[in-house]
Amino acid sequence: MKRKVCSCGDTMHRVKEIISEQYDIVPAKFQVIENVRFVYGCRCGEKPVTTALAPFILPKTQVTASFLATIAVQKFEDALPLYRQAKIFKNRFGVPFSDTTLSNWMIKASEKLKPFKQRLKERLLENEYIQADETTLQVVNAHKGKATKKSYYMARCRNG
Repeated sequence: MKRKVCSCGDTMHRVKEIISEQYDIVPAKFQVIENVRFVYGCRCGEKPVTTALAPFILPKTQVTASFLATIAVQKFEDALPLYRQAKIFKNRFGVPFSDTTLSNWMIKASEKLKPFKQRLKERLLENEYIQADETTLQVVNAHKGKATKKSYYMARCRNG
């Protein structure tokens, strides 16, 4: 590091440090994760043995837990329909998932949450006093583009 010298000839010393911050975003990118397994065999004729595959969040699918979480957040938090997500994945990243595939993944993921939802229900029903709210909303048919059905969103909570 170059020395800072004052006009008087003395070496300058640091008095304080000033820090400023900036926001930045790292754009999403798709990556393919290769899962390598080995098959071992013996010359004696015994059946070959294959090393175990790490467990997948949804067996027999190509989706990671992180990708599944991204799809769910975009759908439920950002209100981005699956057909538009599929279009984005294809146009921006060249990954041709259909909205049907994304939908199937969401359905399978919701099945994984059933024990958690059941436990929440049990905890809720343990209370003497439960509050509930029933809100109506219109569900849009993605292919027809208009609200066709009245649906209900029910929120429940307990005290304590």
